[in-house]
Amino acid sequence: MPGRKPHEAVRAFLEPLNRAASTVTTTPFLVSPKGYMEGRRHGIRLGSEDLISLKAGPHRYNFSASIEYDVIENPSASSAADKFRVTTRGYMYHLLTEDFQDILLWHWHPEGHSHYTGPHLHIGKVQLGLNAVAENFQHVPTGRIAFEDVLLHLIQTSRVETLRTRDESVEVLMSSLQLFHQHRTWHA
Repeated sequence: MPGRKPHEAVRAFLEPLNRAASTVTTTPFLVSPKGYMEGRRHGIRLGSEDLISLKAGPHRYNFSASIEYDVIENPSASSAADKFRVTTRGYMYHLLTEDFQDILLWHWHPEGHSHYTGPHLHIGKVQLGLNAVAENFQHVPTGRIAFEDVLLHLIQTSRVETLRTRDESVEVLMSSLQLFHQHRTWHA
């Protein structure tokens, strides 16, 4: 989402993410120090703690979300109002059991230390049976995943409880996802 100034672009980036997060938590994304400046790598994370708690019926989960981004001049700006934009440079979304065992970990760290730099999923060992062919450290290719897609999965598949009605939450997430698709510069 573009903005006239770098801080406006970051706010435009954060607003739909915080609206999406509000479907399952009151905890907003926090911006790293100086996270509104152009020309540096920045990060946001969901809340001041490492994990937020989610409930799904009798189950409790721990969840974390962090996104790396740059503020750049918008090469396709049509006016001064959209001179700057935020571009995502990586993410980590982690769903853990109540006792902190990995369930699903969505990663994209193209500049990380791993040999695998494409978007991928790790399946936690608590999800794998004794005779499983997959191993929990494998990188399962996914294509890039939006934060909203992860929340939709958690709500629709894992039955995570929402702070609004389920239908309202899905509507908020779909609206935010549509805005994301409208402004992304890559395509699935």
